Amino acid sequence: MLALFFLRLLHHFCAVGSHWIMWLRMTVRQVKVQCNVGTTNQAVVSGHQRPLTQLLKVYVGLKDTSLGELYLGRQSGIAANILGSYDPLWSGNFTENSWSCALYGVRFDNTLKYTKSFGPVTAKVQYSVGEQAGDTSIGATTGGALSYTQGPFSIGGVYQQSKDAHSAQLKVAGLGGTYIAGPVTLYLQYINAARDPGFAKAASNSGGPLANTTMLSNSGNTLRRTDGVWTAGVLYQVAPAVGLTVGYMNDTIKNVSSAGDSGRMSTLYAIADYNLSKRTDIYIEIDRTSLAGGEIQDRNGIMPFAGASLGAGMPNAASTRNGVAIGLRTRF
Repeated sequence: MLALFFLRLLHHFCAVGSHWIMWLRMTVRQVKVQCNVGTTNQAVVSGHQRPLTQLLKVYVGLKDTSLGELYLGRQSGIAANILGSYDPLWSGNFTENSWSCALYGVRFDNTLKYTKSFGPVTAKVQYSVGEQAGDTSIGATTGGALSYTQGPFSIGGVYQQSKDAHSAQLKVAGLGGTYIAGPVTLYLQYINAARDPGFAKAASNSGGPLANTTMLSNSGNTLRRTDGVWTAGVLYQVAPAVGLTVGYMNDTIKNVSSAGDSGRMSTLYAIADYNLSKRTDIYIEIDRTSLAGGEIQDRNGIMPFAGASLGAGMPNAASTRNGVAIGLRTRF
């Protein structure tokens, strides 16, 4: 809706005259519509199961060489843009190799995002409208980011905050970097995510604050929860069409529940990827995820096996899971 509104507004400004000539020099850079559809039943496949009428991404973009870039609509937030750049997978296909994304949310409705480069430095700012009557801050997400790229080295940092229906906040700060040495790319990043007591996004597709964003809640917890995640990895480009990736994520958690207990979650994964074409690839993936401390019983965690029984008659909750996957994908 925001993208359609902007297009109408732009048309109106064109008719008004020279006052808006600076912005009208910008040219349309991108109009993008994206969704994921399952092959078995054509249902939308995404982190929050949005219907076909509410796609993963719908936005328009404008670009000018001196003014920068402006994007409007449903799109990735700046935390996803920056931290994804310094993640070995950006975002994996499975919860086990992509769970860190849920700490900051990937896509946001009704978002304005501005990008401007100054030589090797790039700045980004984001404002996602909350659309809640009576208080413009409710359901809103704001943030800023800086990155620096010079030769084979890149580093970037981001700060982002979101507010729920009761003004509880999620505050995220992250820093990451990459270094390219021939066929090898090294990745390293750190994310700190703090969720206020009781922080909770609204149910998906409900129209409530933060409803259509894939971020974790802190429901039922009277304490402020903090996650500190380190991610490290390496990509080895064996050949132009063949890549091998190994990565490790470790989350140290404070105040998992109101009892003040701590916990830990970690995942080690390896992926072999073969590109059949520029758009299509096949991959084989293995992973091992471990939970410890309070995270084993964490009902606000992202791991679906947290708190699950090891088997019939066994009282202890599952603390590890191993996975193997093979996939074929086409990027549009």
